[in-house]
This record gives sequence, structure tokens and C-alpha cells, in this order.
Amino acid sequence: MSAKPIFLDKKYTVVGDAVLNAAATLSTVAVGHPKSIRVKNRVLSQAFKRLDIAKPPHHDSHVLAEMYEGLVGFAYLDLGISFESLTSNLLEQIKNGHKEEEVYTEFLKTLFEEVKRKV
Repeated sequence: MSAKPIFLDKKYTVVGDAVLNAAATLSTVAVGHPKSIRVKNRVLSQAFKRLDIAKPPHHDSHVLAEMYEGLVGFAYLDLGISFESLTSNLLEQIKNGHKEEEVYTEFLKTLFEEVKRKV
């Protein structure tokens, strides 16, 4: 039996999902195109795969997306990374002109580096 990754803990995935979607929505306001955003699991799982952070063969896209959200939730709840910091990071990627897939890959890369420094 394998251990369940901390990032799949429900408290982290639920909070991470809410924080990520809220940050994405607020970033659309900042760039002048306000709309409600629900970041797609496909986009989040692809970001994990691109960065080679987690590539276990038995994890489907949904699980990888939950791990992404869990990392955001862990950073927010346990490491004290502020919502403003997360939103600013996401907005910076959008303003750099990245496509959606690249935005969330670069956001994850930056967040993962910050988490590694704090853990």
C-alpha cells in the first residue's frame, strides 16, 4: 500500500481549488476582461506533467489536477503564502503574454520553488 501524498488531503485540495479559481477570476479583472474562471483539470494536470514534478503512471488527469490544487492549498494554509501573493504570481504570468497552459505551468513552477524554500 502506498502513502497518500499530502497534496491529496481534502482540506488542501478544496481550499486550493477555491483559491486558484478566485485568483484566476481576479486576474481577469486586472487585465480588463472580467469573467468568472474555473480552471480546467486538463490545464492543471498538464502543468504537472510539463514540469515533471509528479509523473506516476497510475495517476490520471483528475488526480494530478487535485495535486496541483492541493499544493496551492498547502502553500496557503500551512506555509502562509498569501492570497495576494498567489494572485500576483498568476497575474504576472498572464501579463507576460503566456497562453493558458503556460500560465499555469509557470505559476506552478514559481509556487513549487517557493514551497521548497519554506519546507
